[in-house]
Amino acid sequence: MENLPMTLQLDNQFKRQYQILNMVHMNKVNQITINDLSDNLEKSKPTLKKDIEAINLALDAHCISLTIDQKGALSIQYKKALTIDTMITLLAKRTITYQLMDLLLHNVTYSTDELVTALMVSRSTIFKTIRHMNNILKEFNVTITTGPLTLSGSEEDIRFCFFAFYSSFGDSTIIDDDSELDAQYLVKEGHKRDLAFLHFSHFRAALWLSIAKARWKCKKFCNLNRRIKVLIKSSKGFSSLERLLQDYYVSRSNETLSLNETMWLYLISLHCISYTRQKNLDDGRSYAFYREENPNIIEAIHRFLATVFPEKMIEDGSLEKMEAFLVNVRLLSKMSHTYELHSPTMMMQMKERHPEIYQVWYEKLTTLKNNPLFGFVHIDYLAAALTTFHASLLLKQSHRPLRILFTIQGPPSLDDYILNEIEALFMQRSTVEFQIEQAVTKESIETYQADLVVCNYDLHLIDEHTCQIHRISNIPTIADWRLLMETITYLSLPNYLESE
Repeated sequence: MENLPMTLQLDNQFKRQYQILNMVHMNKVNQITINDLSDNLEKSKPTLKKDIEAINLALDAHCISLTIDQKGALSIQYKKALTIDTMITLLAKRTITYQLMDLLLHNVTYSTDELVTALMVSRSTIFKTIRHMNNILKEFNVTITTGPLTLSGSEEDIRFCFFAFYSSFGDSTIIDDDSELDAQYLVKEGHKRDLAFLHFSHFRAALWLSIAKARWKCKKFCNLNRRIKVLIKSSKGFSSLERLLQDYYVSRSNETLSLNETMWLYLISLHCISYTRQKNLDDGRSYAFYREENPNIIEAIHRFLATVFPEKMIEDGSLEKMEAFLVNVRLLSKMSHTYELHSPTMMMQMKERHPEIYQVWYEKLTTLKNNPLFGFVHIDYLAAALTTFHASLLLKQSHRPLRILFTIQGPPSLDDYILNEIEALFMQRSTVEFQIEQAVTKESIETYQADLVVCNYDLHLIDEHTCQIHRISNIPTIADWRLLMETITYLSLPNYLESE
């Protein structure tokens, strides 16, 4: 979990619990001790032990416990397997902040006295928490008000705020269980009706749908500005998607969606696009990354990209993903500049890893702020996104296999034994399959005969006893990749292969 849910929190015990669980998880091989925690978190051991007791109490129903052995080393004991992120989500749901956001999502308009009763806290705690949350939520152009409890702002910004909040937990079913199936239906049906396939992130599509359904249920609808309506009506892609969305909504509710809602869903489909083109991606279709756009806009984007890259790279399609991203984010931005935002963690990571590239894009994007075709506001976030595309291009160009020189000695026959062990560990090629548009299921794992599934969101497959599932952070860190390499090395050991 990252970003908005943590910055909204005033619950210091939850923040420490979050750090404790992550530190224990990241140090599974070399176990972390209570003394290490005390030094790292600058908290006393009695305080941390109380935090651990609270974790165990909260997770007792899920048969999870955090134990401290005689040497002070911490470990997580599982009777029922859960990912660290699921544990953190369970703890987060007990906090005032999460409960307030859940009430706001479903438009439960409690009075302050009703909030006191429902949350079992004082009025002063509620007001203090809401003041803090409002200070953070200013970036999303929304405000929590009391008497009754409501979230003020445009419905488009309110929905984006909920997406930023819930997506950070890495669980597409956190709001409801059936939106994953709805997302699959829309994607499959869309492919049947549309010749230009847009490649969607299954996770994003499911979560956005669950937010929309929650808001529709409490009669909270969008009211798009005239400018964006004109842009969408002129789009050829919208007419085909509108029929699909109406058919879907009628099948679920026997009602029709307003034009504002179908237009909003069309725009959200652009927010769900995955800019991935791999040879072994899903079923091998050829994907487009954006729907048909005005030639004047494409030319303007080409001129912008030509200030950084040679024109040859534009002509040969090397920059198609950057071009598509700018086309899509421009249209989303015309609905609300809030939709230019994304993960602050990714932004900081790009600034730290590729400072020169980030600075180039930041300066170039600044020139578009006053350009009426674009008028971007959140330059820092957009610069980080373009940095990821730029860095990906450099990785492709500079990639060469890691060269390792082994020299060994020992008793007769040991060299041959070690050589075969090395081949098993390092020289047997792993086959990698990317599955982004469809949900990973027990059936798809069995079809692919996977030995390992790597994901950065919860798959809810732990109880299926399929294969090992390795959960990395939403925005992977160096520590994530180190742990993944340890897992791959373990699975490559001869003992493991023989046991299969």
